[in-house]
Amino acid sequence: MIFGENNRPVLAANRLRSAVEMAAGTSSRLTEAEANRELGRLYEHGGRTVDALRQFERAEELFIGIGARRDWQDMVTKQQRLAFA
Repeated sequence: MIFGENNRPVLAANRLRSAVEMAAGTSSRLTEAEANRELGRLYEHGGRTVDALRQFERAEELFIGIGARRDWQDMVTKQQRLAFA
């Protein structure tokens, strides 16, 4: 999330959305999940809770689909934290 950390969140969001699209287009579910997670983190950092939850939910679905248990659990924790914040 380098662009987001350097006060360029719009550029970061654009790049991450492109990464999600490219990964989905190549059926790279792990890459798609990771890009969704990073986009969610960017949205969370920017105060966009609903958008962050949406990205985390998508990442969770993908992580479940590939059996990435630790990553899936991370998404569940993030969603719970945001939902009850």
